[in-house]
Amino acid sequence: MKKTFLFLIGAVAIISVFSFGTASAQSVYCNDYLSGQIISAGGSGQPALASVTNYKTDCSAQVTFSSYKVFIQQNHPGWLDTQVLFDSKTIILAPSETQQISINTATCKNQLDVYKGGVITHLSDGVGHTGLLTHAFTNDSLCTTVIPNLICSPATQTINSGNSANFSASGGTGTYSWTGGNNPQTGSGANFSSSFQGSGSRTVTVTSGDQSATCSVTVNEIIPNLICSSATQTINSGNSANFSASGGTGTYSWTGGNNPQTGSGANFSSS
Repeated sequence: MKKTFLFLIGAVAIISVFSFGTASAQSVYCNDYLSGQIISAGGSGQPALASVTNYKTDCSAQVTFSSYKVFIQQNHPGWLDTQVLFDSKTIILAPSETQQISINTATCKNQLDVYKGGVITHLSDGVGHTGLLTHAFTNDSLCTTVIPNLICSPATQTINSGNSANFSASGGTGTYSWTGGNNPQTGSGANFSSSFQGSGSRTVTVTSGDQSATCSVTVNEIIPNLICSSATQTINSGNSANFSASGGTGTYSWTGGNNPQTGSGANFSSS
């Protein structure tokens, strides 16, 4: 079945605007008042055909027609990230010119995009494709590919309180988001580093597309050495000796005095 899609974008009126993939680079051509329609979506390895028109009378326009292999259902996580460019053709439309563009399609599901500017080799989730004139999908089944298992490394590690734990991700779709850190709490990219305070076990989670993986961190509280100051002192009989404590847990108990014999707190005085 043939489907025709017509979208007209001009300086006065905008009939329809879609957002797919990365924005095309700015070109030297004026790209206002362009229309694009997919005459035949092809599919199952058959060519797809589009028609594009430049309504401007004083400048040329650059337009591209591309087919992308689709591995994940539309609007699911990673559905644009995982697409692979299959075929593409870029043309220059003279003023007031209409041309037809034919490209090849894969034997599995294709996304077909007609857009302003040069070829875009990779699409990304959540990034606008402002130059899109029209798009369509073939009726084929989703393409199949082996998406590697998502791995969080190292699986376990031990750090001291206040220090940073370093993580790395591999596999998945190649796009990663991190949660469960302390400072910072979240991150993105293949590598993530976060510092942790206090003792205990922590879990950091990385997600990529529909997959998630975890790494565990054991945080040890380091207790500084207990110090009694001054280490030695000399007093006259009946006078008081003054002591101070530092380090340890921050809670102190004193014994061995004369008057008083015991005490608590960071400071202790006994005659």
